[in-house]
Amino acid sequence: MRQNSIRVSELIICMSLFEVGSTTLFLMGAEAKQDAWLVMLIGALAGLLLLMLHLAIHHQDPELDLFMLFRRYIGKYVGTTINLLFVMYFTYEASRSLRDLGEVTVLALLRQTPLWLIMLITIMVVSNTIRYGYKVLFLFSLFLFPFFVLGYTIILY
Repeated sequence: MRQNSIRVSELIICMSLFEVGSTTLFLMGAEAKQDAWLVMLIGALAGLLLLMLHLAIHHQDPELDLFMLFRRYIGKYVGTTINLLFVMYFTYEASRSLRDLGEVTVLALLRQTPLWLIMLITIMVVSNTIRYGYKVLFLFSLFLFPFFVLGYTIILY
């Protein structure tokens, strides 16, 4: 195994933390009540199917990224339009997630802290992960996982 590769345990732990964090932050599957885990499982499987589709397309031209694949197979103008829509959509989602995280943090944990400071710290943490790579994210997930398990154990008992 290469030194830079991800272990399966790191991937599973990171996905578990993401799913639980997303569920509590955005109240996904609230109507399902006790079966909310099924909603998250179905969503994760649908995402996996979409990822496999994208990877299959990528294997046709491995030297091209997603934006260039759109331009090559859909056409220059339509592909560029779809690329711009992708950028706008994910910019909107990122800004909305940042705002939601800041608002929830102010409401639930840090009532006296200014919203801009919480959002700045979040941006710095995300920037650090981008700068040093995905391995930092997975190692930090490994560090947080025991606290996650301990917290849910305390809640259950």
